[in-house]
Amino acid sequence: NNSFLFDDYDTSNFYYHSMLGAESNGCGAASNCLNCGECLESCPQGIDIPKQLEAVGRYFGDVKKA
Repeated sequence: NNSFLFDDYDTSNFYYHSMLGAESNGCGAASNCLNCGECLESCPQGIDIPKQLEAVGRYFGDVKKA
């Protein structure tokens, strides 16, 4: 959100990629979403999570891990 609210892509990108490495060994990248849709039923806000993860992956330049 900071990237859009404060026009601060660099800091947001740094924190996003730092958390990927530190918290999940790089396996939590947004682009790793399988698009199975299981999360859709669980989201109380009705957010299209796979669609949002795809957008995040594009925005931060994720590379899908095999």
